[in-house]
Amino acid sequence: PRVERASGGSVSMSRYWPEPSDVRRSNESAAAAGALASPPKGWPGCFSSNAALKAFMGKKALNGKRVRLTGTPSAEDASKASAVTIEPDDPFGNAERVQAALGWAIVKGFVVYECADQAEGTSFVAHLRWWNARESGVWVDFTPRPADAQQMVLLESAHAEAKTKKEASAATAEAAAARLALGGFLTQAANGKPAPPDAKAPKQQSAPPPPPPRLDFKGTEGVEELVLLLRRGTAEAQGKAAAAIAAAAAAGADEARQVVGAGGVAPLLLLLRAKGDAQEHAARAIMSMADSPEHQASLSAAGAIPAAVGLLRSGSLGVQDVAAGILGNLAIQSEPNQTAIVAAGA
Repeated sequence: PRVERASGGSVSMSRYWPEPSDVRRSNESAAAAGALASPPKGWPGCFSSNAALKAFMGKKALNGKRVRLTGTPSAEDASKASAVTIEPDDPFGNAERVQAALGWAIVKGFVVYECADQAEGTSFVAHLRWWNARESGVWVDFTPRPADAQQMVLLESAHAEAKTKKEASAATAEAAAARLALGGFLTQAANGKPAPPDAKAPKQQSAPPPPPPRLDFKGTEGVEELVLLLRRGTAEAQGKAAAAIAAAAAAGADEARQVVGAGGVAPLLLLLRAKGDAQEHAARAIMSMADSPEHQASLSAAGAIPAAVGLLRSGSLGVQDVAAGILGNLAIQSEPNQTAIVAAGA
């Protein structure tokens, strides 16, 4: 089946679809549709002074972990992602494609809006959204935004995990249309209503420049150069770089700390999707880093637990042994990780 896309044209594939359930309300009087404002008026002071907003973002509602006021991508970040397909109505798939291309971790959460049609400070809504984090930890949100929402309050949340891909169908089209009517996308007018049918999607950029050539392994690289090879090296160079990083991480806490500090976690996790020696070397590097309690939280946040559980199901016997070691190390003295491992189906 083929269905209409929010940006015009049609698609026929399994993907993440906008759904009305992606929108959460702070109370019954909070209109799901209508004029939206992000950041809420008085931000950031209102986060502390407004009891309704604080409760909405807290443990009993959205269960927020971290919150940041985040703008649109910088010119540098946009250039790095110029070859990535960005859909205006799919922040979930956008974040996954950016992670695959750049190795930037996915952050799952919500955009928090104030209902501008209601009495000030009384009603809020949150739209499910995923975005990315650079190696430095800076959040970058590539999904296009409405013109009046160039600054958004993004809230990382444990309640933002449940989103699955679906095949295109009449049901997904109907749900997507209902969700788009609630606003928050570039394809929406400022009042939250769908854009007119003849509205044109933004013009596509000209073809991006060719990617830089793949790098070769020389054997004299430092840790930062090895991490660069994980991202931009040839297949052979990636495997050799992963082996060198695995050896360094196993040498001691200082060496493992250097690998984490150089941004090595994300590209190592991406290499777990490879096959053969590169996959096992990457897994061994992660296992060594997981042996240090100081890295457990960052590894689990980057997705090491579901990645390791996946290896238990599909890896070779040797890789399965290493995956079990990763989970065992992450579980040591960490109740949150123990719970996450069980939830992941290990």
